[in-house]
Amino acid sequence: RMKSTHKVRCLWLVCFMFVLQEAPDATIRSCLRSYCCPPQFDIHRFVRLLRLSCSTFQCLVDDQRLDAPTNKLDLSPWLLQESFNTLCALTTVVVDECASILAPFPKEQKKL
Repeated sequence: RMKSTHKVRCLWLVCFMFVLQEAPDATIRSCLRSYCCPPQFDIHRFVRLLRLSCSTFQCLVDDQRLDAPTNKLDLSPWLLQESFNTLCALTTVVVDECASILAPFPKEQKKL
């Protein structure tokens, strides 16, 4: 486990966001549909990555507000904003693609 301000964690998640931002929409939607298949429901792992990204980037925003030197990456406000925009767009796509697929599985739908 790494702290939310750990440089490796932050860089990995920024790269993850970049790949998701640049990937074709149809490819992302196709992958998300495949993640919703029983019995494993890998979509929950993907959502955990999105939540981890959000909490990590939130810590960076909080560090910038406090003028604390803990933002070791020196990410520009523009890059942080792009990361949050990507997270918001992906959240919409996850709900759009997975809600109807998970409808027959109420426990999994609630978990999502």
